Amino acid sequence: MYRRSLVVQGWHCHFLRTICRKADNLRVAMTRTLLGTCAFFFLLSQQLGADCGSGTLRAGMRSNSSDVVFSGTVLSAQNVRAGEVVILEVDQVWKGSVSKQFTIHNAMPKVNMAPSTRGISGFMRFVKGERYMVFAHRLTAEERALFGLGDALDSFGTGVCRDGSRPFKVEELSEIPPGRPPV
Repeated sequence: MYRRSLVVQGWHCHFLRTICRKADNLRVAMTRTLLGTCAFFFLLSQQLGADCGSGTLRAGMRSNSSDVVFSGTVLSAQNVRAGEVVILEVDQVWKGSVSKQFTIHNAMPKVNMAPSTRGISGFMRFVKGERYMVFAHRLTAEERALFGLGDALDSFGTGVCRDGSRPFKVEELSEIPPGRPPV
């Protein structure tokens, strides 16, 4: 009986050691996976931060795929269910045909259709009186429908993070080639 008990205990200890080793390996693997996931989301958030207008104007001009690019001062920003309708007084144009007063539609992400102040789900409001470098795209049929614009094909807007549009200082204009006056 005594000898059999030692054999059972020996097997039991070996079994426990194996389980503990596998648990340690699993813990290490899970820790590495968790660290990798955290690193991925950190880098993703850094990229999103860059897309939200934290880079230089030169980088914004180089990397954008906007239909119109211009600078202007916000004359009004009216809250609507789909986001906000913003009227700007334009002073310089880099891309597209832009008039002296230009309207853009700043779309709120679908997941958050209630009015907000700033930053919820990437929605960033334009502030009256602020000067912005605006990167806007031609609105899709779906976006036009949200704003009740029907078939107004020459409607432009911004989406999450204002499509990279951001306030800027006049000194920053030295980073980019000069624009042209609005039409």
